[in-house]
Amino acid sequence: MKKLLGIVVLGLLWCSVGVANCIEGDCTNGKGKYVIIDDGFKYVGEFKNNRFHGDGTATWTSGNKFVGEWKDGFKSYGTHYFNGEKYFGTFKNNTFTEGTHTNKRGWITEGVWKNGHMTGVFTVTSRDGTVSVGKFKKGELKKLISRDTSAKDEADKKIELASMIDDAKRICKDLGYSEGTDKFADCSLDLYKQSVEIAANQNQQVQMQSGSNSITIYDPVRDSNALIRQGQRMLSGACTLGINC
Repeated sequence: MKKLLGIVVLGLLWCSVGVANCIEGDCTNGKGKYVIIDDGFKYVGEFKNNRFHGDGTATWTSGNKFVGEWKDGFKSYGTHYFNGEKYFGTFKNNTFTEGTHTNKRGWITEGVWKNGHMTGVFTVTSRDGTVSVGKFKKGELKKLISRDTSAKDEADKKIELASMIDDAKRICKDLGYSEGTDKFADCSLDLYKQSVEIAANQNQQVQMQSGSNSITIYDPVRDSNALIRQGQRMLSGACTLGINC
């Protein structure tokens, strides 16, 4: 992971008058709006002793933004949107130290940063739902502790289910059946059942034996029947993908 650099903002308000101005409210001890015209920087929020202190929002012309709590002119806790990425958590001297980082690919990394580097145990959730836990040192993965793909597998299963239903509907339309009619519904369900049964027949029942007890891990008949029932609900409009199915 790349080094997370601190984003420096001007916390002191004694910059040259003509460039930096308090344009609204009380920028000494109260609430106000402060701008640095040349840099396109704007801060709206609370002040204490001429510094950003309390709740406030800072924006830059680049589109970067920080929303949250400030302390003595520095970011303390909140959300920083920087170059299309998102940092949420605690900051020290404007450097991100702990919380979650969401990169441009949608990966979410949670843990503690030290001197801008990932340090210690981190949880990384990829965009497809895979959750990995690893131990890092100076930003480098030293040990993979665990990797959970159950969320990804469930999502893939739902996508495959939706694909089989869409294929069944498309074929029935090509055969001349009008969507919304009983014949179209029967045609779609029959084709969908065939798809599920073909997929199930390509697998065999898997069991785990423990003494005299036997536990079924995968049963193509049982599991295909469950898929058929789920497909029936989706085809009839009783549920949508991932909701009440």
